[in-house]
Amino acid sequence: MQVSALLVSQNGARWLPAVVAGVDQQTHAPDQLIAVDTGSRDESVSILRRSGRWDVRQLAGVTSYADSRGTGANMPPSTVERP
Repeated sequence: MQVSALLVSQNGARWLPAVVAGVDQQTHAPDQLIAVDTGSRDESVSILRRSGRWDVRQLAGVTSYADSRGTGANMPPSTVERP
């Protein structure tokens, strides 16, 4: 069984470090980490990319949660190498 984690975020820089750390500390790490950012104006995308584990897709700020989730769910398998 393969497990993916999907995160939809907008301007979440203040809480993303805790989310990234929490996912990194999971006993069974997800096979794929997908983040969809909807027009953040803070450091959200940089935080996720610096972690080196998340496939990040950026969408316009007017994108609905449902459309953002659908985009993430339909992303191809990860090309990011896992430790």
